[in-house]
Amino acid sequence: MAINDIVEMTDDWTQERISSVDLTLQQQGLPTLTEMRGRFSKLVQRAVRRGSIKDDVEYYAVRNAANLAEGERLWPLLSAYEEQGGR
Repeated sequence: MAINDIVEMTDDWTQERISSVDLTLQQQGLPTLTEMRGRFSKLVQRAVRRGSIKDDVEYYAVRNAANLAEGERLWPLLSAYEEQGGR
């Protein structure tokens, strides 16, 4: 969940700033911001293909994506997960 929040906070960063952070993280042997953005995007894509959300991590990734831009197709997935007792 915290990773989602961090990724969301960086949405308005310039490519130059992202590249700089990526380099710093890579030098420390950590996943880059770009990698984390891709990973969480993949979580959202998997949930959409499956047509359901499987856990809280996926729920928060989908919720963040819905809040950012793709809400029309994502809100029903979020509602269904919440109705099942998730989150």
